[in-house]
Amino acid sequence: MAPLLSTLALFLVSFSTNGVLAQAPKPPASFTGFPTVGAVVKDWKYMGCSTEVPGRALTGLSYSDDSMTIDSCQAFCTKNNFPLAGVEYGRECYCGKYLAPPAGYIYQKDCNMPCKGSKDQYCGGSSRVSIFNNTNFKGPQPPKTVPGTQWAYVSCFMEPLYGRALTTLVKADDKMTVPMCTAACKGTGFAFAGLEYGRECWCGANKSNDLEDASDPQCAMQCDMPCGGDANTICGGRGAIGIYKDGSKKAKKARHEDHDSSGGKRDHSGEHDHDDYHDYGHGPVNVNIGARKGRFVKVVRRSSDGQRQVEREERVSL
Repeated sequence: MAPLLSTLALFLVSFSTNGVLAQAPKPPASFTGFPTVGAVVKDWKYMGCSTEVPGRALTGLSYSDDSMTIDSCQAFCTKNNFPLAGVEYGRECYCGKYLAPPAGYIYQKDCNMPCKGSKDQYCGGSSRVSIFNNTNFKGPQPPKTVPGTQWAYVSCFMEPLYGRALTTLVKADDKMTVPMCTAACKGTGFAFAGLEYGRECWCGANKSNDLEDASDPQCAMQCDMPCGGDANTICGGRGAIGIYKDGSKKAKKARHEDHDSSGGKRDHSGEHDHDDYHDYGHGPVNVNIGARKGRFVKVVRRSSDGQRQVEREERVSL
């Protein structure tokens, strides 16, 4: 009987004086007033009040609305697969994967502008961004392997300044998936398959040797576009290609080497097949954009006499 009495006593103690079972306090439904740095509401952690920088502290998607609230901005960024949400100037919402340097959390009291859609919330300030991090964020990812095949993920690479990471555009489809692309490359005898812009499938006997890895979240170009036919999977990005290799095939020699009419080898290591970067399905762009870490990229323009001229590394809005 002693264990039973002890259990009954603990049960009775758990009631408050008015007979209602005591419960732990519920977390607030949303951020109100001036949030404390580190406070968490519904998996969103307040990171602080950041300075704004040229090119934006958060470089992903954005929108503005006279009914802006912290909650609506967070919902927008979650829907578009971004872990960071920032509100600014009372009505602006910015999303991102990282805080772009030299932005920093140094003016906590400057995020004092009421949200247009809620007088109880503060949405940043003038050139100040209230930034929140989704601690439970799980965005789409490229599969490490393709089920039922020997195709395995290599990495995400930025397209080179000239030419292409893989040589052949085999398929462009708004319902693109990773298995669709690897099957297409397998069927045409290629050892490498690459997905880009959410809908493009590229193949090659080998990948270009001068590629820069884009796994660093601060790379100018990233694999961040969901596949058109599978929103839970990533199919490259703009100027970035997710490459897979067929483990059953031995990659052939690099594509920069072929043979001339006499049978001798020609080395194209100093040449490039394409003078202009072409965004298939979206038209050519006016500058060649090279892959560089951070938000600075190398811009190459034609000079007045038609010669190629590398001007400098500069900040470009991608």
